[in-house]
Amino acid sequence: MADETTEQTAEKAAPLEGGAKKNLMVFGVMLLVTIAVGAGGGMFAAKLANGGGSATTKDAPATKPAGEHEEEMASVKLPAIIANLNEPKMQRYIHVVIILGVTKENQSAVSDLVAKRKEEIKNWLVTYLSNLSMEEVRGATNLNRIQREILDMVNEHLFPNQKPRISRVLFEEFQVQ
Repeated sequence: MADETTEQTAEKAAPLEGGAKKNLMVFGVMLLVTIAVGAGGGMFAAKLANGGGSATTKDAPATKPAGEHEEEMASVKLPAIIANLNEPKMQRYIHVVIILGVTKENQSAVSDLVAKRKEEIKNWLVTYLSNLSMEEVRGATNLNRIQREILDMVNEHLFPNQKPRISRVLFEEFQVQ
């Protein structure tokens, strides 16, 4: 009787294994079809983004809106700045090397003015940076804010009541220790 039960169980199990294989194959085919449709949709979307043509972006000429022109940029490097952060026991300090981004036409004027007022600029930067805490110098958002504030300050101090001549501030080095 026990042998009959074992044989019946084995016979019932055999069709289930075959059914499971069939279900797995159907699932695999459905998965492949889904992937193929997704890839085809991606290619179709890329064609639409390119304007419906078959040209890639490197084949298409770069066009700019009317009235816009890109000026060649130059840089003016400021001396390295080291300042203690506004932290208890003054155990943390910051070392920064700043590069001012200017247009080629403004480079000589800005460079000359920076050379003449180097001590004043350095003093303002040391004062500004020493007022920052560790939290205020951590992360990309804070670094972008610091760059904007330095940009505004340098333009305001070097060119009061004039159009700003410095277009960006870059950090060549920014170390907190």
